[in-house]
Amino acid sequence: MAYKNKEDKVANDKAYNKANKERIKVKSKAWYEANKESKKEASKVWNEANKERALEISRSWKAVNKEKVKAHYRSWGKANPDKINAKSSRRRAHKLNLIPKHLKKCPVEKQRVLVIYKLCLLISKATGVQHHVDHMWPSKDGGPEWSGNMQIITAQENFSKGAKVCPELKRNIRQSLMEITNEIWSNNKQQ
Repeated sequence: MAYKNKEDKVANDKAYNKANKERIKVKSKAWYEANKESKKEASKVWNEANKERALEISRSWKAVNKEKVKAHYRSWGKANPDKINAKSSRRRAHKLNLIPKHLKKCPVEKQRVLVIYKLCLLISKATGVQHHVDHMWPSKDGGPEWSGNMQIITAQENFSKGAKVCPELKRNIRQSLMEITNEIWSNNKQQ
């Protein structure tokens, strides 16, 4: 069908879309399901090429949909308390500069800490007794944010322990951390 001008085509398309809303919705959904991976990859490429624009779109959508965003984060937080706890702990440690330099951007260490928090949650569910991830050398006393400094204990034990730590444990943790640091540096030199 030939159109006299652009406005006629736009009007015709609008009328068609309005008359066939459900049909278009089903067809679009089927196309998206069939092309999910390529669509994700195309979106990723576009976002990388248009970082500023993507950020602007995201911010404006979040500004308009504040309640949806809050509800999403609330439900995600309830479904992932282990991730919330691990992230909170890491953020506190980062503010206090307690994360060893070589572990700051280490994905393996980040995963280890997350696994400890997940395990803590599972133990609490399995036993019915509240458990905490405890820093053997407390953060308040300058203990490092490191998986080797963490243990899972009952909440009651954690509260009664407080920020106490024996000097020998501090020395052992420091020594272990130094051994790992030296091992990492020697591996990096060999590569």
